Formats: sequence, structure tokens, C-alpha cells
Amino acid sequence: MAHSQAHHKKHIITSATEHKSVLDCCKQLERQGFRVTYLRPNRKGLLDLHELETAISDETLLVSVMQVNNETGMIQDIAAIAEICQQKQVFFHIDAAQSAGKLAIDLNQISIDFLSVSGHKFYAPKGIGCLYIRHRTKAALMPLLHGGGQEQGLRAGTLPVHQIVAMTTALNLQQRRLQMDWDYLTQLRQCLLEALSQLDGVQLNGDTQHSVPHIINLSFEDVSSEALLIALRETVAIASGSACNSGAMEASHVLRAMGIEGDRLYNAVRISFGRYTTEAEIKQAGRKICEQVQRLRALALA
Repeated sequence: MAHSQAHHKKHIITSATEHKSVLDCCKQLERQGFRVTYLRPNRKGLLDLHELETAISDETLLVSVMQVNNETGMIQDIAAIAEICQQKQVFFHIDAAQSAGKLAIDLNQISIDFLSVSGHKFYAPKGIGCLYIRHRTKAALMPLLHGGGQEQGLRAGTLPVHQIVAMTTALNLQQRRLQMDWDYLTQLRQCLLEALSQLDGVQLNGDTQHSVPHIINLSFEDVSSEALLIALRETVAIASGSACNSGAMEASHVLRAMGIEGDRLYNAVRISFGRYTTEAEIKQAGRKICEQVQRLRALALA
């Protein structure tokens, strides 16, 4: 879309806490002459909507925001953002990879121009996703790959019918159990936080009032995330950032954009779980984390 509209609008707005799949695209567009505004959230990870509205100009083509952050679980107010974008007559894209199948999204009530989802986030097979487009003609999208006329000229290659059917089936099933899963995952989060409450010096990055229940980001005082990941590698799978970026032991760009620095930044870990995680597994994970945090703190004092 950026290329098709570049002759009259070359400004894009996004947040500094977006997934690398969005940030890297924005960096590439900057190299091609586009101007990108990266909004920084507050300490809890929420965007300032007044700042967003002020950032929109006559040159603004698109606002792209993730509904649920993949590292902190924080939920942005997409209804309010959509209203601003509609009033300012700019396109609005939602990265719903972490929210599809977790939160109810009513496209009849919220003016969303583009919405992208990834199937494996709601128990569909890996390798399949979809892009919702409200007005195909108005958007004037151009294909990124050429060599086929599928999807009305936007896709090159044969459609994977088995994966499409699997994704739609998984999403339909997930929609039926939204509240059931939300309640269950909330119980698991509370169980984990209670297990970790025996530790001092535990800081929550974000908050539990504006986040999904299955993603928690915590910093353990005097214990680096790298040391904790290594200590738990045989028993508990946690990460120091997003799963897509876990191979690089670098500080989280999400937390840094939230203004978190120093030891708290480098001690942060992401813990997530899902529908098939049991309470017994959560309690065991809590015990293992407590054991290793206490052990690592003792070693640091020795």
C-alpha cells in the first residue's frame, strides 16, 4: 500500500514497541524515502492517544499498531485509535497476531482498514495467516511477489487449501471459548504470581489491568535474564524477549521504549502459557523459578 500511495502520502505512524515484523518493514520504507514516526508508550506500555492524534499530518498515510504486545501482553485501545484515524482520514492497520482468538474484535463496530493475524497463535498450523482488507479498491494494494493472479492479483502461488481450512476452523473453535479461556488463563496467572510472591525484588513490567492474562513480563532483582534462562533451560521455557528474537541475547526494545533501563531491563523475562497448560505445570514452574532465583542470588553474594 505504501508504494501505491507514495506519490502523495509518505508518512507512517507506528509504535516503538511493535513486533520486529512491523518495525523492520518501517525501517525499509525509511530507506526508500518514507518518513516514520515511532510513538513511545508510557511506563506501563500504553500509547498516549493525544500524542498519536497530534502526530497525524496531511502527509500521513497509515497508522499501524499492535493490539496486544507480544512481550508484555499490554492491550492498546484500538477502538479509540480507529476513531482518531477515521476522523483524520488515514488508514489504520492492526497487528492482531497476539489478540485474534484471545479478544473479541467486532469489525462491524470498529473502523479497521487492515487487520493481520497469524494462525499458530490460536492453535492453527504454523505457516498460515491472513490479512483482512476493508476496502480493497480504496486501499489500492500492490503485490510484493509476482508470478500468479491468486487473491485478485495480490498473491503469487497456489493457495494452501488445507492450511486455510485448518486456520478458519481453529479460529471458529477459539471464538466459542474466548471467555472460558480468558477465565482459565487468568487463574493460571494468579497461580504463578502467588508462587513467585515468596521472592523479594520481583517487578512486573506492564500491569495486570490492561493486559492479556497469558503473557507476563517480570524482572528479578540481582538476577540477569541470561543467567536465569540458562539455569532453567532443562525445566522451564521462558524468554528474554519475543520468541522470534530469542536467539539474540539483547535487551528488549519493547521495555526500552517503555523507559525501562538498567538492571531492570537486563533482568527481564517473558513468561507465557496457553489453553493446554495445567495448574500443576504452573505451580512447578513457579517453584523452579523461585529455586533458581534464590540460588543465583546466593551465588552472587558468595
